[in-house]
Amino acid sequence: MRGLTTFLFAYVCGACGAGAETTLAPDAAKPVDAAPTARCSPTGAFGAPVALAALDSAAEDLGARFSPDESSLVMSRTSGNQWDIYSSSRATEGGTFSAPQIVAAANTIYNDIWPSLSPDGLSLLFTSNRLNQSAYSPWISKRASPSAAWSTPVSVEGSASGDDHPFFANAHSMYFTRTPVMGSADIYRADIDASGAISNITAVLGGVNSPAPEVVAVVSADELRIYFGRHNGTDFDIYTASRSAISDGFGAATPVDGLAEPGSDQLPSWVSADGCDFYYSSNAAGGMATDLFLVTRGATPAL
Repeated sequence: MRGLTTFLFAYVCGACGAGAETTLAPDAAKPVDAAPTARCSPTGAFGAPVALAALDSAAEDLGARFSPDESSLVMSRTSGNQWDIYSSSRATEGGTFSAPQIVAAANTIYNDIWPSLSPDGLSLLFTSNRLNQSAYSPWISKRASPSAAWSTPVSVEGSASGDDHPFFANAHSMYFTRTPVMGSADIYRADIDASGAISNITAVLGGVNSPAPEVVAVVSADELRIYFGRHNGTDFDIYTASRSAISDGFGAATPVDGLAEPGSDQLPSWVSADGCDFYYSSNAAGGMATDLFLVTRGATPAL
């Protein structure tokens, strides 16, 4: 991996309605639809990793984040020593993604990285060092429809220099990495409004944050399951934790079975709403460049 640990670790350890419902009489009751068949057990083990060959290149490919139906995505790729934001799409579920295309409106001569799409596809969060080359901060771009051009990005109102790895969990919440002046990086949550401004910024409670650096939070749409990278002293591994209600703290974080590769970095990218598909980035395959991978609970995905 071309300096992904250095890229992350130097930063994170730098100091360290309808109307009323009609009631039917019993003899006119509506038939009950059969419950949909779940694609996987939400607690099942992940299958073998599959590389996203259509998206991977000889460069660094990092952090693919998807639309809810997994038909489109945004990701980061290097050109020389510079990170840029790319997009791709596919026509059918399980189909092959198109060759990634650069998102011109989002990119500068500086590093633009870790993009995330809002559920409606009309907002694009990412982080950039375009204002301060020694620190990253979140930016947001808008568009009128999924086929329209992105607007000129603006800095996320309410964020601070050093806030990094922004992620849309849903339409109204953003998770990100924040590093205090003295200390290591932790995971934070904020409310995000329609304009892209954030408020009610709080450190994630429970078993997620520790004395070690925690980075790159990926959170389910219901905010009950979190994946993130934790530094083990030499590299980043992917951890996960859950909770039963948003008002609760997360339980104890545990490594995601089968993903840790000693001496290499694994970082989460995105998880599907049903928890069956989990995407991540890793340099374990040869150790020379970061690539994108998918694991599916209970099966090996066919791509």
